[in-house]
Amino acid sequence: MTDRYPSDPGPERPPSEPEIIPPDQRRAGGRHRGVWVTVDEQGGARRVYVARPGPFTIVLVLAILGLIAALALIVLLSLAVIWIPVVILLILAFVTSMYWQRFRHWLARR
Repeated sequence: MTDRYPSDPGPERPPSEPEIIPPDQRRAGGRHRGVWVTVDEQGGARRVYVARPGPFTIVLVLAILGLIAALALIVLLSLAVIWIPVVILLILAFVTSMYWQRFRHWLARR
């Protein structure tokens, strides 16, 4: 038994199949090394070229990720530093209110 309706034509098929070029032919044709994709859209064929990252790019990406991690740590630590006094003040307010109620009850008995 299937989940399809009789009038359902099924999934849409792309208008054309992707072209797969073996690596040895790609280098022999004088094209760039790396990953590239050709897409045929309404505006015509477009090429997307993604090169292998070099050592400088890898170091740069790692430095940016380290900077983001350091900023996140600073934000989390600053939030902790801000919340510690707030929590202490809330605890003091709770304890003070308890003693205030005891004091008012003591005054009412006198």
